[in-house]
Amino acid sequence: MNNEKHPVSTEDNGQADALAWKAMVVKYQKPSTWRALWQIVNTLGPYALLWYLMYRSVTVSWSIALAILAGGFLVRIFIIHHDCGHGSFTGAGNMPPIMRPPVIWIGGAWATSGR
Repeated sequence: MNNEKHPVSTEDNGQADALAWKAMVVKYQKPSTWRALWQIVNTLGPYALLWYLMYRSVTVSWSIALAILAGGFLVRIFIIHHDCGHGSFTGAGNMPPIMRPPVIWIGGAWATSGR
């Protein structure tokens, strides 16, 4: 008789990995208004600061590096704007007006203008 242990099939490992992954992300599946507000603050604040620093350093060559960083924050702003458009950012359907950054107001005005 052969006493070798049989390895676990990859299908079983895949299902176990999927269940473990699902257990890890379940707490992030519910929208949170406070987390949403914090994401807006920690995105728009640095973005505005980078714009100010770029303005102040327009004659210095390192303003290009600031522009690259600002581009990263612009991507975050787009993601927030996109999630707000789907009503999935705060869970309230639409974000409360006090929490809307100017880009969302502009986006909302553009979306309702019929263009």
